[in-house]
Amino acid sequence: MMKVPSTKFLLFNGAAVLVIGYAAIVQLKEFFIPRGAAVCSTRYERVTTLPLERGGKLLTPSDIQAVSYGEDFGVMGNLSIRRLKEGPAPIAFGISLEAGSAHPKHPHFTKGGVSFPWKPRTLPAGKSAACLGYSVFLPATFDFDESGTLPGLFAVKTDDLSPTADRVDGRLLWGPKGIKQFMISVVAKTPQTVTTENDQGGPLPLGRWVRIEQEMVLNTPKKPDGIMRLWIDGDLRAEIKNVDLRAEADVVIQGVMADVHFGGTPVNGEFQAGKAKKKEEIWLSPFELR
Repeated sequence: MMKVPSTKFLLFNGAAVLVIGYAAIVQLKEFFIPRGAAVCSTRYERVTTLPLERGGKLLTPSDIQAVSYGEDFGVMGNLSIRRLKEGPAPIAFGISLEAGSAHPKHPHFTKGGVSFPWKPRTLPAGKSAACLGYSVFLPATFDFDESGTLPGLFAVKTDDLSPTADRVDGRLLWGPKGIKQFMISVVAKTPQTVTTENDQGGPLPLGRWVRIEQEMVLNTPKKPDGIMRLWIDGDLRAEIKNVDLRAEADVVIQGVMADVHFGGTPVNGEFQAGKAKKKEEIWLSPFELR
């Protein structure tokens, strides 16, 4: 049984990585670490929270799987829902990552962690901007290895969740020694990749809850005016502006992709290195979508 975390404190610095695939090469016009933009939760009023109990009873992994549109992995074996004695929320997800496990689709390593989409029924249709907030707890003994993935917003064409659908994904990744990375993946008919990174690194905090907020603003079709922002504990760590994220207006924000595993999203078909050296656990508070 996984140990429920409590609240402790550490210091944090971060780095950011942008990965974009698109039908034509995407032009990255502006990428920087700014200082003072307000966290997106203060600017988006309407909020929907992923419920983890019903009628006073905790949900089960089966409940999560039932609303995952058949696109889930690892929910039944690697996910638990527990009450917290202290923390950012009264209930949280516990996610187990077995030793040697990696990305759920990795062809050579043990498939590990969890992956499932959360598409709130109350989410208004056709939205092109959204704010995601949640907290993550990595234990003090956590071994980052080479890379790993945490949840983020996704946009997709209408209600198509198939792997070949035109889509936009934002992800927070960890890298070697816990360097924070921010990745955007844009997939269309003929994906290509452009990568940019900032080396002002620092370890992702261990042994305490860390607040993450991500903002996605999809571009106007045929105009490179898209924006991605990432905050860690209220500090704006990445702002990516003037990017072409979609070609058509029916690619809209659909919800949250709850990817939690070692290894990053494949780039040009190549899996990013990363697997659990030992059994690990990660805790997440319920997602808040604005």
